[in-house]
Amino acid sequence: MPLHRLAERSAPLSVPLFVFALAATALLVVPAVAAGPLSLAEAYLIAVALSILAVANGAPYAVVVAVGTLPLVWLDSAGYASPEAAVGDTSRTGVAVHHVAVGFGYGLASACVGSVLVGAELAGLPLPSGFVVPSGAAVGGLLIGGAFVSLQSWRYRTLGTALDWRTAGTTVGLGVLLALSPAVTYWQFGGRLGGL
Repeated sequence: MPLHRLAERSAPLSVPLFVFALAATALLVVPAVAAGPLSLAEAYLIAVALSILAVANGAPYAVVVAVGTLPLVWLDSAGYASPEAAVGDTSRTGVAVHHVAVGFGYGLASACVGSVLVGAELAGLPLPSGFVVPSGAAVGGLLIGGAFVSLQSWRYRTLGTALDWRTAGTTVGLGVLLALSPAVTYWQFGGRLGGL
């Protein structure tokens, strides 16, 4: 039972904690794994530089995603904000501000993870192939988008709220927008289709 209580208490923060922990883990682990002949200091400096570029080039897309999906909050469909806020008696304005802030953060986290993985791919880390963008961008986006969809869906379940088809579909759509963030960031930076 203590594990069940811990899961219930951590549910409201599960998505932001996991998404940002995943981004931090990518920033800490991937450079060390992909360093190759570089020193760890050089690998981490490159990862930081790639993250700065990801934030600079991914911010416009993150803003478009966060603000562009705002009507979903007003339609009571789904959003990046916690389901607890949407289901509870909180003000719509508070939920909207939370949706925009968290959606922007998730978009940037996705761009950063994708960028660090693109750097690792350039360093020789084997990643799956066959994408129209570097594999690191696709894998990073799928990690963050998939984490968002699965944990956000779990959060509805912990509330005892039925996850209807509209909410589930909207949540998947929001996750797809997050998954596209590294690819859009890559194109914004001046990348070309067809990978590296």
